[in-house]
Amino acid sequence: MQIEPLRDADIDSAASMVTHRHSSAREAFPFLPEHFTDLEEVRVYLRKVLSDEGTLAYLAWDGGEMAGFAAGQPALAAPGTLMARYIEERSAVIPLGGHGVREGADPFEVYGALYAALGREWVRRGLLAHRVQFYGNEMGLHDGLVNLGFGRKMVLAVAPVRPIERPAAPVEIHRAGSEDLEVVLGLEQELSDYQSDAPIFMALDPQTDREMAEFQQALLSMDGNAHFVAYRDGKPAGMMTFQNPPVFLQPQLRGEGMVYLYEGVASAEARSEGVGEALLAEAMAWMESQGFTHCALHYHAANQTGGPFWRKHGFEAAEHEMLRVLDSRIAWARKW
Repeated sequence: MQIEPLRDADIDSAASMVTHRHSSAREAFPFLPEHFTDLEEVRVYLRKVLSDEGTLAYLAWDGGEMAGFAAGQPALAAPGTLMARYIEERSAVIPLGGHGVREGADPFEVYGALYAALGREWVRRGLLAHRVQFYGNEMGLHDGLVNLGFGRKMVLAVAPVRPIERPAAPVEIHRAGSEDLEVVLGLEQELSDYQSDAPIFMALDPQTDREMAEFQQALLSMDGNAHFVAYRDGKPAGMMTFQNPPVFLQPQLRGEGMVYLYEGVASAEARSEGVGEALLAEAMAWMESQGFTHCALHYHAANQTGGPFWRKHGFEAAEHEMLRVLDSRIAWARKW
C-alpha cells in the first residue's frame, strides 16, 4: 500500500467516499441531513477542511486504485477557555467528514497506513492526543481503530422527540432564567466534579470557571434555549440544559428539527429517585411544543450512569469519537 499527499485532483474521489459513507449512515439514521449525500456539497466541505492551516491529508493507493484517504487538523484549545475542558492538550482530529475507505477494502489495513502517515507528522509537530470521529453504523472502523491503540471517548446519541411518562419523583421542576445563574452554575459544577472523578477523568481546570459562567449566562438569556431545574425540598436536585441551534454538532449531524441537550445532571443523593426521568419528561414536552423532532447529546463512553440512562430512553449512538494519547516521551526521544 502506497501513501501520498492528497492533491486537488483527488478531491472528487475523496468526496465520493464521503458521500457514500453519509448515504449509508442515513439508512441507519434517517434524521441526518440529506445535503451531505450531494457530491458538490462534500467537495465544498473538503476544500474548506483542506484550506485550514495545519491540515494534513493523505491518500492510500492499493494495486493502482485509491483505497482510502484521511484529512486531519490540529484541534487546540487555549488554557482557561471553555473548550479546554473537553479537548486534550496538543490535540489533533480526523473529523467525521474527513476520511473514507473504498468499499470492500480492509479498514484496519487502510486506516492503519493512513494513520501512520498522519500520526508521524502530528508527533513531529508536538500533537500527541489523536482523535477520530465516525458514524455509529461504522463499527468495522471502530474495531480497526482499537487495534491501532485507540479507545472510545465520546458518544453522540440521538433520540426522537416523543412523550415520556413522568415518574412520581419527589421534585418540582422549574424553567430557569438569568436570575437563576448561581443555581445553574452550582449544578454545572456538580456535573464537572462527577465527570472529573473515576472512571471518566475529564479535565478539571478552575481557570475555565469564568468562561463557563459567561457561557451559561448567555445560554440563559438567548431565545430558543432552555434550562430545566428540579428542586427537592426546595434544594436544586438536577438540571437539563438545551442549546438551539446545536453548534456543538458536526455539520453532517445537524438535521432539521434537531435540538442539543448540552448538560444533564442529577445530584448524587437524588440520582436513584427518578429525577433524571422527571426532567427528561418535562424536557420532551417542551421540545414537542417547540416543534423539534430529534434531540442530540454527547456523553462520555466511560460514564457508567449517564450512558445506560440515555440508552434506556431511546438515545442511539450516531457518532463515536475515538482517542489515542501518546506517551509524551515520544516527543523528545524519537529517532525519526
